[in-house]
Amino acid sequence: MADGGRISFEEKLATGSFLLSKSDFQAKKAQGGLDNFILTAFLKKTFPETTFEEPFVEYALRRLGDARSFGVLMIRLDPIKEGEADPASDREGQVRDLVEILRPFCKDGDSGWGSYESDILCSFFPGKTDLDCMEMGSAVQEQLSRRRRETVSMGCARYPMINFSKAQVFENARKAIDHAAFFGPGSRVAFDAVSLNISGDNRYQEGDMPGAIREYQAALKIEPTNVNVLNSLGVCYAVTGDLNRAVECFETVLWIDPGEVMTLYNLALADQAGGDIERALKRYQEVLDIQKDHFETLFQMGRLYVEQEKPGDGKPYLKKAVSLRPASGPANRYLGECCMGMGRIDEAIQTFKKAIKINPNDAASLSALGYLFNEVGENPEVALTFCEQSVKIAPEDGLFRYRLGMLYYHQDRIQDAEKALSEALRLGYDATALLNKIQEARQENPQ
Repeated sequence: MADGGRISFEEKLATGSFLLSKSDFQAKKAQGGLDNFILTAFLKKTFPETTFEEPFVEYALRRLGDARSFGVLMIRLDPIKEGEADPASDREGQVRDLVEILRPFCKDGDSGWGSYESDILCSFFPGKTDLDCMEMGSAVQEQLSRRRRETVSMGCARYPMINFSKAQVFENARKAIDHAAFFGPGSRVAFDAVSLNISGDNRYQEGDMPGAIREYQAALKIEPTNVNVLNSLGVCYAVTGDLNRAVECFETVLWIDPGEVMTLYNLALADQAGGDIERALKRYQEVLDIQKDHFETLFQMGRLYVEQEKPGDGKPYLKKAVSLRPASGPANRYLGECCMGMGRIDEAIQTFKKAIKINPNDAASLSALGYLFNEVGENPEVALTFCEQSVKIAPEDGLFRYRLGMLYYHQDRIQDAEKALSEALRLGYDATALLNKIQEARQENPQ
């Protein structure tokens, strides 16, 4: 995404992107959660002296005061399985049983309970650690399982921990619950670097690069040699245009694990984005030496050779890429470019047709196919339609304008040709020769 008005390298590369060491985790929204008022009502009935209504964290911080250490335990009601007869009733029953089970764990008058979210209970325990909270959580889950089929997941965090504030410890416990969801219902997790990695991944997917960077940086304070986090931080720097920091992260990963294919690929892509094509090709080959079927690397090598006007060198890589992912529109398009550059027109036409079938709005393939149809004298109306469509999709591409102008010229639509060619020239594509030809013809045959 753009950063301060700049186009990111991911957008600039267009058909290739940096690979994130993502957890394949997506936070699950609660299903059938209770209203905060109902949840708090259950808590106040059981713990009248230690439960406060929203905002819970402010209440907790006042209660904790100058406490030098404390643990936080969050309990989330897992989604009720489909097919339950009365989810709302079951949910209230689950909360009632859960709160009753919690009673003996909250004898300490300094602890407190509250509703953190509509389906999350939160507690704090002065003098306890995250591991203490994990033990309590395990006991709670075991007792609940004797009463009900429904389950709960838990996240724990502790204070002090590196430079996190007391308020942030509650956020950390919440992130630990998202981490627990990665393992399925009924799981519990103590906040760690992986919790922050997952949180960073979520922010990355939302397009919040500054937020993702903060999460990854915090994770590295806990675990400085976590290669997944280092790679992900490098990706964030790369897509926001900070290649120097990105390269530093990627090289650190490879210092820790020289065989990390994903990071080696990302480093090659950073070289490519920085304009060092030879070094990029060398690194891409190192990836293929480790993993010969790495699709992204095969695609990028083929693409680079096409752009260097070496279609014969690029074709084997793109053919392999297409064989690995037949439904990849960009791979088919660049294979078509290879075939066209090698003069293999029939093969190029068939390949561009595949690319358009995969993505009907592939402007480059539409333009190329229209151009090739014109070259072989086939379907002039269809050829013109393809070129016109490509310009509608990508009006700022000078090549597409030029091809459209050329087709207008061949179909004796001279005014349309002049207009399209003039636009191509304005957009930076050299259409001077054909424009001069039109001018000379007009002078020889004035109307």
